[in-house]
Amino acid sequence: MLFLNQALTNENLKKIIEFINFTIKQNPKIITIAICDDEGLPIVASINDPEKTVLLSAITAAIKSVASQYARYFTMTEFDRIIIDYKDSGILIKEVAPGYYLFAYFKKPLPLGLLLRDVTHLITKIRVAIGL
Repeated sequence: MLFLNQALTNENLKKIIEFINFTIKQNPKIITIAICDDEGLPIVASINDPEKTVLLSAITAAIKSVASQYARYFTMTEFDRIIIDYKDSGILIKEVAPGYYLFAYFKKPLPLGLLLRDVTHLITKIRVAIGL
């Protein structure tokens, strides 16, 4: 089985960034997308600010870690997604591969179904491109 860190060649990282930028262009309500590992290390992001990318990655990993504690406490099964919902915007965290998570910041109005469709399609494209 190929793990994501083995598949992250420079060529694949460029493809992932292209896929992310295309998704944001197709759905302008999605403002920022980043991918990080479960330790909070950034992999790629749609923003060109390294400090913000590191911060978003660290926060994403921390949120996922807290959610995992709830899951263990309540004996929940397989992780699917975390949605943080505000009146004007929100955040979606979804697994790309074991130990790797996609963070998407979006503005409203954006129907949840469209957001999930676009992010799921992006994750599928990433997984196919890197052979997962």
